[in-house]
This record gives sequence, C-alpha cells and structure tokens, in this order.
Amino acid sequence: MKRNLEIFTNDKYKLLKWIADNEIEYRKAKYLSSSQQEIAETLHYSKSKTNKYMNELIEANFLKKYKIKGKYALTQQGYDAIEIIEKNYFSKGR
Repeated sequence: MKRNLEIFTNDKYKLLKWIADNEIEYRKAKYLSSSQQEIAETLHYSKSKTNKYMNELIEANFLKKYKIKGKYALTQQGYDAIEIIEKNYFSKGR
C-alpha cells in the first residue's frame, strides 16, 4: 500500500479527498453524485485534468466506477490512502 501512495501529487490527493468528502450514502452504498464537470469546476481543474486523474485513480484501485453511469465511489484502498496521508503528513504540522 505504501509504495502505491507515490502516485499522489497534491492535486490527486485533493481530488481523492474531495470525492470522499462529497460522497452520498443511499441504501448503504456510498457514491459520488457529482459529474466530472462539476468536480472540475469546484476544484478549479480542467475537465481533461479531472478525467485523467480519475482514470489514474481507477487504474490504481483507489476509485471505482459506480453501477450508475457517470458515478464513482472510493475503494477501501482509497479511504486507506486518505487516512495514511492525513496521519503521516498533515498530523506533522506541514
């Protein structure tokens, strides 16, 4: 797990964390209801940058496509990555 965290840049972490913070829960399932365009606008990324990062996070198993077209959900590995990054980076006062 730790070696996979090297794929994160500040922007990728920001995207992953934003997704985690904005997932909704419906019938015990969590997923993101925002479109890539909405994510891009909120994070001030281009849509192509958002799409590229989301595809990279999917390939690395931090994010998955949800069963509804155009929706996404974090994997357990995605939640673990956020926890590790926050614990090891943000807790040190950086």
